[in-house]
Amino acid sequence: MHAIKSSLRKRTALSAIRLRGQSVGEFVLLIALVSLVIVFAGPQVSQAINNQFGSVTNTLKAGNRGGTTAGGGIPSGPGGSGGSVPDQEQIKYLESMKPVTEKDPRNWTLADQQLAAEDIAKRGTASVAFPKAREAMDAGVRWSIRLNNGSYMQYRIIGIFHDDRADVNSRAGLTFLATSAINMSQMNARPTNSGGWGNSVLRQNMNYGTVWNLMPPELQSRIKPVWKRTNNVDGGTHGASVSMTGDKLFALSYSEIVPNSRWAGSFPWTSNEGTQYEAFQGRVNPNDSSNPCINAGAGWWTRTAAPNYLDRFIVISSSGSTSGCITAQMGCGILPAFCF
Repeated sequence: MHAIKSSLRKRTALSAIRLRGQSVGEFVLLIALVSLVIVFAGPQVSQAINNQFGSVTNTLKAGNRGGTTAGGGIPSGPGGSGGSVPDQEQIKYLESMKPVTEKDPRNWTLADQQLAAEDIAKRGTASVAFPKAREAMDAGVRWSIRLNNGSYMQYRIIGIFHDDRADVNSRAGLTFLATSAINMSQMNARPTNSGGWGNSVLRQNMNYGTVWNLMPPELQSRIKPVWKRTNNVDGGTHGASVSMTGDKLFALSYSEIVPNSRWAGSFPWTSNEGTQYEAFQGRVNPNDSSNPCINAGAGWWTRTAAPNYLDRFIVISSSGSTSGCITAQMGCGILPAFCF
């Protein structure tokens, strides 16, 4: 009896190996043969055969699915998780990202920057573009684009997966900032900060007017509108609340530049107009310090109304100090920020 059981185990195991590609007819014949053996072999052998038959059935199921038995390989999935060999979808993804991953970020084209931004927007820190974008941001890599007036604008990454898009329910992958003023402009025609950034002349020009029209079509088509938080009341109201505007081009706020506000105690809204961008973290000091990280060679507008004033906005000085302000009708540099 022991010899019969041992022989049956060996034959059934061989059948499990061979059966993956067998036809339905052959499988039926196998069932009939096993049934006859069960009838004449007795209950003990019957139980052994049943155990082996279950193994054969599981093997057949795995073979029909094109997979492997439990513990035998990589489960299928978008990223090939669970194994060291990427699946076809992962291979296709890695191939599509080669224009970004196989280049030095200094050599990224506008299309490469968009590809990196869109993948980061979709996958966050899991994107294969994320380390490259971080490398470019930390190194202060600059790109250049020709504007419609014939001048050139240099720009760099200041934020990764930072800003909320205003057109869809997701985040923008990358936030950029010009590295020098592209033009001089007033914030308003009159010396007032009433209505804040939301009602300012400069905001209108940056989103629909003269400043927006300086951007070439290949840049305009890639820019994604994002929500910006700002005190849109005035600079004199201590308890003013912040509200949101949807912007394509925008000026940075004070709280997006510095780690903390010097006016937080008396004007809390100066801390609530967005969070500090990653490129400035550990590099920009508040108050009267000079900051090479934000030195643009000339003064430039922020969108933050000057606390305790009704006619001024905060500006960044030519040395990178964050504590200055000027009246709204004066001319100052424009450093547009934008997102892909």
